[in-house]
Amino acid sequence: ASGRIALDYLARFNKESIDYYAIIEELTDSGYSIEILAQIYRIEAHKTKSIPMVDNATEQIKKEFWKSCILCDECNEAWALAESKQYANLDVYLDQIHQIHYRKPLTAEKILDCFDDIEKMPHSYANQMTGYHVEQLIGVIQEAYIDNPEKCIRISHIEIFFMNLLEWENMKCFHRMIRLSPELLAQLVAGVFKKDHASPDDQPKDQTYIHNMYTIYDKAHFCPAEVNGEVLEEDLEHWVEDYKRLLRENDQESLFTSTLGRVFSFSPLSEDGHEPCDAVRKMIEKYGDDKMISSYQVAVFNRRGIFSPSAGREELRMAEEYKKNAEYLEPLYPKTAKIFYGLFESYKRESERERMDAENGW
Repeated sequence: ASGRIALDYLARFNKESIDYYAIIEELTDSGYSIEILAQIYRIEAHKTKSIPMVDNATEQIKKEFWKSCILCDECNEAWALAESKQYANLDVYLDQIHQIHYRKPLTAEKILDCFDDIEKMPHSYANQMTGYHVEQLIGVIQEAYIDNPEKCIRISHIEIFFMNLLEWENMKCFHRMIRLSPELLAQLVAGVFKKDHASPDDQPKDQTYIHNMYTIYDKAHFCPAEVNGEVLEEDLEHWVEDYKRLLRENDQESLFTSTLGRVFSFSPLSEDGHEPCDAVRKMIEKYGDDKMISSYQVAVFNRRGIFSPSAGREELRMAEEYKKNAEYLEPLYPKTAKIFYGLFESYKRESERERMDAENGW
């Protein structure tokens, strides 16, 4: 009843001259389902070196046809990309692009063109390979255009659209843009947090928007003004001053030190082997307060992620490392040292608690 045996036979039939038109006409007259007709069109599309017959089919059949990607002759790849973009969902379209790219690599320019207007396509993310396809295809255009400001902005928008499928380290263009532009962090803060003098009616009502902004904010692990692992003091100071001005304009100046402390925690190491880097230390000394110190400590605590219990041994080792870092910084950077003394105390307590839990069999 499904037609599976006949379809398998037809797909593997070796005779080159098959009258697909007559087959489709007869099945249509006999009242066969749209699903079976679409499968006939798929078999023909796989074998033909001309534009596939489905190009002249009804909209209903085309939509059924593009419920999955196809393997077509190389001469029809441009047709397949255009048609799948029009009739397939986003998962199938990305699968089709990746399949063609895997067989014969597409240029970065062509892949970027394929991503044009994809935000408007219906999608389900039911295909578990979609994340892999996105990562592979975006990787090509990131490598080609990360130093092109205009295209880097466009790619960063694509990365944000696929943020639930990409790890932060794979959002390279957005990462680059937010490191160089305080406007992006200020926009995220505006979307996530309340204004200093806001009334309840001033808050956004769109919960999806708030959720998406928070998701991006939570993923954004970066150090401002960092370029190739280095942070120049002059560049960082300009970034921080611009960021403070933007928060003031957004009526969110009270969030300045707490949000800044969080991103400072992702600073690279200094040349002396201690964290944070020199430029960040100087900004902490200049702008630091209890809120900055606390947010820095919370961010460091959270970035540990999932870990295996060690009866407190690992926590004790970390506590000692933070203590050494604090002692090194204290003579010149007392506010920065306070951050690491606080981390030392926290992990020392954590170590004692873990050891007691282990001794008590918990």
